[in-house]
Order: sequence, then structure tokens, then C-alpha cells
Amino acid sequence: MPAGAPAPPLRWDGSAGRLVGIGLGNMVLTVLTLGLYRFWGTVRMRRHLWAHQEFLGGRLEYAGTGGELFLGFLKAVLVIGPVLLAVSLAEPLLAAFPVVAWAFFGAKLAALTFFVGVAAHAARRYVASRTLWRGLRFMLAGSPWRFGFVSSGWTALGLLTLGLAHPFAVAAQARWTVGRLHLGTAPLGFDGRARALLRPWLAAWGLTAASGLALWLLFGGRVAGTIIERMPPDAIEDGSAGAVRFTVYAIVAAACALPGVLVAGPVWSAAAMRWTAGHTLLGGARFSMPGATGWSVFRLLLGNALLSVASFGLLHPMTLARNAAFRARHLRLDRAPDLSAARQAERGPGTGEGAADLFGASAF
Repeated sequence: MPAGAPAPPLRWDGSAGRLVGIGLGNMVLTVLTLGLYRFWGTVRMRRHLWAHQEFLGGRLEYAGTGGELFLGFLKAVLVIGPVLLAVSLAEPLLAAFPVVAWAFFGAKLAALTFFVGVAAHAARRYVASRTLWRGLRFMLAGSPWRFGFVSSGWTALGLLTLGLAHPFAVAAQARWTVGRLHLGTAPLGFDGRARALLRPWLAAWGLTAASGLALWLLFGGRVAGTIIERMPPDAIEDGSAGAVRFTVYAIVAAACALPGVLVAGPVWSAAAMRWTAGHTLLGGARFSMPGATGWSVFRLLLGNALLSVASFGLLHPMTLARNAAFRARHLRLDRAPDLSAARQAERGPGTGEGAADLFGASAF
């Protein structure tokens, strides 16, 4: 396809039923092998999803193997397992020293946030290196360790600002993922600035905060007080009354904020999708997602949640098909990119996601 020519839309022609069949087969074999087949099952699922995604007239290909995923997981267990064991043994010893125990707890959360960031970027780097298009493999640059510091820093700042710094965190992550991604040796460009995300985020944040506060004043505070009053005395051990009250108030406050999240969340997600796509370039061509609206994202998320919950997770592969179809339906290129100078990239890491499986930060 000549550079500058009209770019055809993405197309995903996979079968949701086929994915469910793969998922059920994977589940049975995973149980029969005491969990060992899970890694090879992941490869089967990814290969089907990749093979049915058409981009500029070419199909994606997943070249990872179950052995790579298994070795990555095994290495992570051997390294992280002893650390987790040491932490679990140290915590009971610090119970008699409340200040030290709280400091240890804070350090543990900070370390966990950091390593989740490291694992997430390493996982994305592996998946990119095993994804090919017309023989060219993708490549994600950047140190996972440095991304861990960036991710944990923005997480801490988000907590300190009650979420107001979130658009800047989204922009930083986009620069680290999209902005460091290559197709072969051809880099994807990213020119987004967080300032453009401030207005939709502040609108979503304000709606959630205002509706949550209104519901709290209407009945949330009374509900929390009633729950605490009706708790049996033996449910609160000596010295734990404050922690129990805080937990009850936090849960009720989160429930009050939930309606606002359900309304504002999809609108914000759609705005972030459009912003990310609109500032991504490849070979001089620019992506866009003009059809991604709050309503379309809400329907996608609601349908996915209903499918997963109603089937107790058995139909979760259908949500993968819905997500792939959503991206193919809405993601666009304004013209065919110029990839004439692109050459093959390095193969990338030799093992799979590893720690991402332990931390729940898998790239896919």
C-alpha cells in the first residue's frame, strides 16, 4: 500500500464462540495439569486474537511460546518468592511496635507499587517483541526499572492530590508505552500533553465527588453510623475500634461515589482513548478514535461485566472478542504510513511476563 494512500479501517474477524471454546479447553487442561498448561493456553488464546486482527491489509502474528511464559513465571517465583516469605515472617514480629509496623506497611506498599510498574512494562516489552506484522516485530524501548519509579511516583502524587494528578499520570504512561513503541525500526510518535486531558478529568472528578458527597449527606453518613451501632461488641477488639470505624466509613463512602463513577468513568475513558489515539503517529500517519464515546464505552464495559459475572467467568473470552472488535471498529489512520525505511527489530527478552503474573500486571 503506497504511503499517503487512504488507509483501510482495521478489521477483526475472529469468532467469540471459538474463543470460548479455546477458553474452556484451556480451563480443563489447566486443571488436569495442576495449573501447568495455563501458559500454553495463554499462547493459544493470543494467537487466535492476533491472527484475526487485520491492519493495513496485513495480519498480526503472535510468536511467543508457552515455554517462554513458564520460564518467566518460574524465574519470578524463585526471585520474588523468598522476598514475600521474608515479609510475611517479619510482619508478626513488628506487631508490638505500632510505629515501626505502620512504617513497614507503608514501605511494603511503596515497594509493591514500584515492582508492579516494573513487571507491567517488562510484560508489555515481551508481548510487543512477540507481535509481528508482515514479518516485522514490534519493539518497546525503555527500562522497566525506570518505569517502575515513574509509575510509583505518579501513583503517590495521585494519592496526595486525591486523584487530581491523574491526567499527568496517564500522559506519562502513554509516553512510556506508545511513545517508546516501534514497528521494526520505525518509531511510533506521540505528541500528547496532559493539559488537554485536564478538562474531561476535572469534569469526571467533580461529578463523582459532588454526587458522592450529596449521597453521603442524604443517607450515607446515617447508614455508616447505624452499621457501627449495630455491630456486636465482640466484633471490635481492644484498640481496633478506630480502624473498624474507618473501614466502615470508607466502604460506605465508596458506595456513595459509585453512581458517579458509573456515569463519569466511561466518559473519561472515551476521552482518554480519543486523546491517546489522536496524538499517536506512525510513519507520518496519525491515528484517531472518533467513534469512541462515553456511551459506547459504557455499553462495552457493562456487557463485559454481565458476561463475566453471569457466567462465573466462563464467558470471559467473549469479552476479549468484544474488546478486539471495539478497537477495530473505532481506531482509524488518516492515511497509509510510510514504512519503507523500517527494518527488523531485535527479538527482545527470552522469557515471558514472569513477575506480571504474580502481581496481576500482565500486558494482556
